[in-house]
Amino acid sequence: FFFIFSATSYIYSLIFHDALPILILILKRMTMKKMLFCLLSLCFGLTAFAQENLLENGGFEDGIPAVVTGQKNTQGKWLAYYQAQRGGIETSECEGFKGKGLKVTVNKCEKPVWDNYIYQNLSLEPGQYEITFYAKASKNAAERTSLRVMIKPSTAPYLGDFKSPWSPKKKVTTEWQQFTQKFTITDDQEGVDNARFLITLEEPDIDFFIDEVTLTKIK
Repeated sequence: FFFIFSATSYIYSLIFHDALPILILILKRMTMKKMLFCLLSLCFGLTAFAQENLLENGGFEDGIPAVVTGQKNTQGKWLAYYQAQRGGIETSECEGFKGKGLKVTVNKCEKPVWDNYIYQNLSLEPGQYEITFYAKASKNAAERTSLRVMIKPSTAPYLGDFKSPWSPKKKVTTEWQQFTQKFTITDDQEGVDNARFLITLEEPDIDFFIDEVTLTKIK
């Protein structure tokens, strides 16, 4: 019995002596991995926070905008507006750049810019922003007209003291393209806490396809 006990004790001692450094190394490596995992999670979390889309349903997966002819508060959802005398649009679901998308058929557009657009009301604050979206059309849009994005106050006077960051007109083709625009809201600009994000549709007799619309605060 003593021999068996001694032999067993020796084996356990040998295993523990040889395994201890390996065990410590494993623990150290696990700790480093955990630290790395936490750091990566923090980085990804901060990135996701910094890139939060301020627009609801930017991919139109949860429905398409209803069409209206009067100004309405859209806080938290899209609407499609047209000026009854000079504009005319229809909206429908389509295959988007990614999943579902929005198809806007422009039937009439006598005076560009204010006649037809999709929009969403939201509250902003001073800072730097980036707008991105994907778009294509049923035919190559003309050079002089197409679509563009803007931010303005959502109540009259619609331009007021808030300098609207008009974008250059986007030349839309029959292939999906990503469009990007950056702009800055300064501390002296008013109306940003009750703002309106618009994509204007400035060409008649054409179908526009829009998807993955984002508005993010980058600084």
